[in-house]
Amino acid sequence: MLKRFYVDNYKTHINSLYELHPVNLLIGKNNSGKTNLCQAMRFLGGTGTLSLSKAALLAAKDDWTLANVYLGKSTIDFRAEADLTYQNEALSYTYDLSIKVLDPQAAQAADTRLAVDKESLVVSGPGLSNAPLIANTRGDIRLLHETRTLALGQSHHVSTTAPLDATMLSRLYDLKDNPRANLFKRYLSGWAYYDLDSQQLRRPEAKILDSVLNDDGSNLASVLFNLKNGNERIYRKLLDLTKQVIDDRLDLLTFFSPAENQVFMFGEDSAGHRFGPWTMSNGTLRFLALGYILLTRQSHESLGGPRLVIVEEPETGLYVGHLKRLFSFVDPTGANGQFVFTSHSPYFIDLFDGDLEAVTLSKPGERNTPLVRPDVAKLRAQLDTMPLGEIHFREMLG
Repeated sequence: MLKRFYVDNYKTHINSLYELHPVNLLIGKNNSGKTNLCQAMRFLGGTGTLSLSKAALLAAKDDWTLANVYLGKSTIDFRAEADLTYQNEALSYTYDLSIKVLDPQAAQAADTRLAVDKESLVVSGPGLSNAPLIANTRGDIRLLHETRTLALGQSHHVSTTAPLDATMLSRLYDLKDNPRANLFKRYLSGWAYYDLDSQQLRRPEAKILDSVLNDDGSNLASVLFNLKNGNERIYRKLLDLTKQVIDDRLDLLTFFSPAENQVFMFGEDSAGHRFGPWTMSNGTLRFLALGYILLTRQSHESLGGPRLVIVEEPETGLYVGHLKRLFSFVDPTGANGQFVFTSHSPYFIDLFDGDLEAVTLSKPGERNTPLVRPDVAKLRAQLDTMPLGEIHFREMLG
């Protein structure tokens, strides 16, 4: 589980430290930096398998304007601290990544806009105390041979070199000699981000055995089709919940796949009348997508624990009563996924009045975004007179 995320010089975030709980709420005005923080986490997650430029395009659609325009610093720095489990071993990881933003002339010569300046992955656990699994300084790399180190009781490293357009973590082979480093790689690259789009939810996009929802929801039909074939119990639970809560017409979903890369989804009522996604409400489709995210298993042994899942403004297009019912399926311990929600809805914010420690306020600054933890004792006293969403509306959180 991610404990702390640090970023410096990424868009509006300068020296920002985000401390996380199993379930988290990130709130603030428009243009206060909430999405920038989510982008920064998504970018770092992407570097676990992608080149730096591809990770930037995934997160921000751009690899030229990532740095804060006022700071004048040449590197963007990240740190992720996480607790994971490997074969019943409790491991604590610290991953640092410093990326150099090259000027246009240097970028043209290097054929990349972004380059690794420094990278380190350190782990502590049984037999390992602050052991440097990866040490990368501008392409000069030392990898810890974990098996030999544990067998001999002393550090044994392998030296190598690599191009600067991607992290060494992304280049690791899944070998028996570095299982703990690869565990962190799988965990980091497993971070999920969702900003659901009502039009994209209607698309018939598909992949074979699709089990991960696209960030915009564009493969909803495909993942529900595969959920029906792979986990009938969860599928029925989601369908029944949707019928009970939001659309009592919906008796079943049927699927049609005319081509390998397409799955069309249709709803049917109890009389067999069929209706396509173009006639289903935005709210029904968003409910199905959010239900899929919250009900399916977001914790896997291969990831060492719960997946980090970021959901932007889940309340968009949904009646708050429906959203509250969905939110009740979030495991507050994080055992079925660690969640970060952003929101502007006072009603959704009210759902966190019993978990005030999980609330973080993103404040608009002149040149950067301060992250503020509200005073919990003060908040509890204020809750006697008004709900949490109203406190936020009145700008009384910090």
